[in-house]
Amino acid sequence: MINKPLCVLLDDESFALEVLRDTIEEIDLLEVERAYEDPDNFLDDLDSLKSTIFFLDIQMGISGTEIAKELKNKTIIFVSGHTDCIVDVVAIKPVDFVKKPIKKHLLKKAIQKAIEDQNIKASALSTLRNTDFIVFKSQEAKKEEIKQEDILYIETKGRDKIVFLRDDSSRIAKDVTLDDFRNQLSRDFIQINKKHIVNLAHVTKLKSADSIMLGSYNEEKELTIGDSYKEHFFEAKPHFKN
Repeated sequence: MINKPLCVLLDDESFALEVLRDTIEEIDLLEVERAYEDPDNFLDDLDSLKSTIFFLDIQMGISGTEIAKELKNKTIIFVSGHTDCIVDVVAIKPVDFVKKPIKKHLLKKAIQKAIEDQNIKASALSTLRNTDFIVFKSQEAKKEEIKQEDILYIETKGRDKIVFLRDDSSRIAKDVTLDDFRNQLSRDFIQINKKHIVNLAHVTKLKSADSIMLGSYNEEKELTIGDSYKEHFFEAKPHFKN
C-alpha cells in the first residue's frame, strides 16, 4: 500500500469544510491529517502537524493569506468563494486557487499540482539534508551555523526556537518554525512532542514509558514523549521498546 501525502484543511464554515474533506477523500490522492474550523487552534497545533499540503479558506477571523505566511516551505491551495482578493493570493504563490462551490475535477487538478510541487521540494530537501550543518538567524540577527552532531535537542519558545548543544550551551533562533529545522536536519533527528526535536544519537535511555534521557558532556536531560509521537519514536529506536 502506497502512503498518500498528508494534508490539512482550514475553513471556518463547517459545511464548506465537510464538503472539501469529502471531495478530497473521494479523489483519494491525499490523506487528511486534520481539519480545522478555528484558525487559532490551527496555529497552536502548527508545529506538531506532519502535513506538507494545506488547503486554506481566505475570509476567516484571521485571513488565510496571513496564515499562509506562517507555512514556510509548504504547498498551499486556497479554496474560497471570494475572488476580489486575488492580488493578495498571488503574492503568497500558492500552487493553485480553487473557487467555491468546489468542482471535483478542478480540485483534483489542484491536488495533482500540489503533489508534483511536493516531489520537487522533497528532491531539493534531500540535497539540503546532506550537509552536516544547520543555518539560522540568531538572537544577534546574524546567520549562525552549527554542526548537527553537536545538537542535543531543539525546543519551541513562542516564535523562537532554542538550540541546546552537547556542551550545555544554547543558541536562540529567531522567527523560525520547527519545520524550518526539520527541513535541514538529518534523519537522526525526530520530534517527540509539540515542543521538542531530539538528536537520536544522544538519547541515552528510556527513563519511563513517557520520557527519555539525553546525554550532554556534563549532565543528562529528561524530556517527555507525547502519546501521538511514541509510535514514530519506537520505530526509530526499536530496542527501547522491549
